[in-house]
Amino acid sequence: MDWGFCFHGKFAAVFAQLIVNGESHGVHPIIVQLRSLTDNSVLPGITIVDVGPKHGLNAVDNGRIWFDHVRVPRDNLLDRFATVDDDGNYVTSIKSQSLRFALNVGELIVARMMIGVPAVTMSKLGLAIAIKYAHTRRQFGLPDQEEELIINYKTHTRRLVPALATCYANNCFSNHCKQLYAKRTHESIQDLHILVACLKIASSWDAANILQTCRECCGGQGFLSRNIIPGLRADIDAFVTIDGDNTMLLQQISRYLLRKFQKQMARSQIGMLKQFAKHSMWASGISSYFSSTSSTDSYSIRSAEFQLNIFRWREERLLYTLAQRLQKKMKSTSSPLQAWNDVLDHANELSHAFIQRVMLESFVFSIAEVTSGRGGVSDTSVTVLANLRALYALNLIHEDPWFLTTGTISPQQHKIIRDEINALCSELKPHLISLVDAFHLPEYVLQQTIAGDWVSLNGKPKKTASRL
Repeated sequence: MDWGFCFHGKFAAVFAQLIVNGESHGVHPIIVQLRSLTDNSVLPGITIVDVGPKHGLNAVDNGRIWFDHVRVPRDNLLDRFATVDDDGNYVTSIKSQSLRFALNVGELIVARMMIGVPAVTMSKLGLAIAIKYAHTRRQFGLPDQEEELIINYKTHTRRLVPALATCYANNCFSNHCKQLYAKRTHESIQDLHILVACLKIASSWDAANILQTCRECCGGQGFLSRNIIPGLRADIDAFVTIDGDNTMLLQQISRYLLRKFQKQMARSQIGMLKQFAKHSMWASGISSYFSSTSSTDSYSIRSAEFQLNIFRWREERLLYTLAQRLQKKMKSTSSPLQAWNDVLDHANELSHAFIQRVMLESFVFSIAEVTSGRGGVSDTSVTVLANLRALYALNLIHEDPWFLTTGTISPQQHKIIRDEINALCSELKPHLISLVDAFHLPEYVLQQTIAGDWVSLNGKPKKTASRL
């Protein structure tokens, strides 16, 4: 690559520790000139190197920069939230260093949103291709009869329909994050920072899984370059670690939850141990409710109330038990880092629970918005959306052994949930084309792929289907 930032970029916004009179005031952004404006030569003390070819996102020009005693004018400090005056004193109206940091990097939230939102779009494109292909590709059948469309096989719908539900959940959550970003304030920026991290984690990991599923569901044709999916899989692989490795971001979320928990405990009139005891008594009652036979009928298990309660309960219990474990570890070791490392599996499990809970809440909220102001939206459409939400949540419950091993749900409920997932996949199957058409993807893009064989003729596919 011989163009772009690594070869032509003249300025950079550099985030670095600001130290004034020997005191560090945290990370601040500074505009640094990299190259001469006349001959484009790299300025003294600066080294710039391209990272080299990549397996995905190769059009993005990534590089490395080293600075060695580089001086910049004081006016180059981006000082919306803090500055250095003419006398060399650090001046800010925001006394909290953590809040200053959140505000300074707050504008970078949009960078993570620019990962999360396109990841959702990649999922949409993969699903549109795989689902439309599945409505034209035929394989196997009875003698002297037309072969069966592969979408009619349970092994196919059981993979694609939950993936579609997950994509819809991510789409609702990405829209929610965009709305919060548009209304952001100084007070909300820290919470928004965490929610956008959740979006980046969920949408990139989900897209990686969805695209792999779509690739496999297209068989050998799913691996063709013209099918787009192989290229999307290469790009989404980079999204998992761009702008923060997902596993590391999980720790950011769990630390945020623990800090909020500690503040809550500090405000409480009940001591920490008493609060734990109170929680344990409440926990046994909640667990008994979920595992009771009153929650084994189809209506209850599909209901938003049941699903929200069980997701909130999982998060609450994981948070309390993580705080307990960390407190014990801190007493048994002299190293806070070792104590944290010992509970990282628990911390990441809590973060996953938090992400899934906020995503489910945004899904429920989005459907409620559609229902309250639906205008021309039909009852069928509202039911389909509710079934997608139910499938999304039930699939997560069924896949997470925590619910079963903790006794939160009974083995009987676990089997019923499996049956409900299969039933929801069957109920949603007739609506799959409409659901992917609702993405409003450019038709000319889909026509270049194996999904191009799908042509809407009164809701019927062409008679001549693609064959391997």
